Amino acid sequence: MASVRLILYTHKTLRNGEHPILLSFIKDRKRKTISTGLSCKAELWDDATNLPNRRHPNRKELSGLLTQKLTEAHRQLIEFEGKENYQVKQITRKQPESEAKREVYVLTYLKEVRDELVRGNRIGNANIYRDLRNQLISFTNDKNFPFESVDVAFCNRFETYLRAKQCRETSISVYFRTLRAAFNKAISEGLVKVDAYPFSRNRSETHKFSVSRFDTSTQKRAVSREDIRKIEEYAAGTKRVQLAKDVFLFSFYVGGINFVDLAQLRWRNILTDENGNQRLLYIRQKTKGKFNIKLLPPAIAILSSYGKESGQDDDYIFPILHRNRHVTPMQIENRLCKLNRQINNDLKEIGRKKKINLPLTTYVARHSFATTLKKSGTPIAVISQLMGHDSEQTTRIYLDSFENEVLDDAVNALL
Repeated sequence: MASVRLILYTHKTLRNGEHPILLSFIKDRKRKTISTGLSCKAELWDDATNLPNRRHPNRKELSGLLTQKLTEAHRQLIEFEGKENYQVKQITRKQPESEAKREVYVLTYLKEVRDELVRGNRIGNANIYRDLRNQLISFTNDKNFPFESVDVAFCNRFETYLRAKQCRETSISVYFRTLRAAFNKAISEGLVKVDAYPFSRNRSETHKFSVSRFDTSTQKRAVSREDIRKIEEYAAGTKRVQLAKDVFLFSFYVGGINFVDLAQLRWRNILTDENGNQRLLYIRQKTKGKFNIKLLPPAIAILSSYGKESGQDDDYIFPILHRNRHVTPMQIENRLCKLNRQINNDLKEIGRKKKINLPLTTYVARHSFATTLKKSGTPIAVISQLMGHDSEQTTRIYLDSFENEVLDDAVNALL
């Protein structure tokens, strides 16, 4: 009587570092294996149960898929048992999959990509894949599906679903760009066939789904210099509101620094140059660009209000993170998300009380910085360098870098 079991084929390693999981058929001491289309790392496999072990981050989902395949294989064996003199190769010939086609499931793959990004401390990108996966789980009623089932019709239905939930156009664009990135990654790893790609690569591919059609333009996000004065004049009644005000103004006066970078500034980032000017030196997390910004009197005054105890260079400047409580990347990310929402809510309240038409956020400070410099006549190329815009490729081709004096003159235009 023939038998079948699952095995982890450790003699072959896939591009993602995992080993193929095979179905092993044995009859009359002859063995034949076929691929399940799934894989697992050796340290996450239990040889006793022939299933993923308890340490596998996606154990329940992967075990369910493998159990389904094993059940189908057992059903095939039962069909053959009534026949005489059948061979093991006849059983495997009836199996729907072969090693030439490895079916990869989208929800499983998105979870793997997300976990990989978390291990690399790329929490922001990891959360983007997490959010897409959550939307797909809701869309499919928690039913996993292979990449090959993601066709143009699937994309159209998913778009309709997102619009019915009243998702913003920019959010829909992010979901589809992330799904497209996952598709490209799976193809580059040899896990999905190229001809299964549902997205258009150029305008001529009108029969495929176009991600570029989504409107990602943003509304006006900059306030005037007069509005900045109103914010400066605002009397905060609590420490919480004062923090929101200081974060906004410090970002405005220090090159439009992002909230994520601002929140993680430590006192060691503040230095004094040979001319006696206080400067801010930091590396932007998103682009890894290095910044050396002259601190203007308003920014110095904000720093002075928070003070610095001797020997505490590793302390954060602003009371957003605590170096002993927020240690892991996930703890830092969660804290930043929470405080960013809180600060933006307080900024909107400041804007309402000061009769500023545009809802204030930390991102408005960054746009206002750039707009103020542009109105002062500062060249776009200089603004690009001050903000660290990688997208300003045309400008940065012939203006690779500026001396500190040029940047300082640009910043002085804010006063």
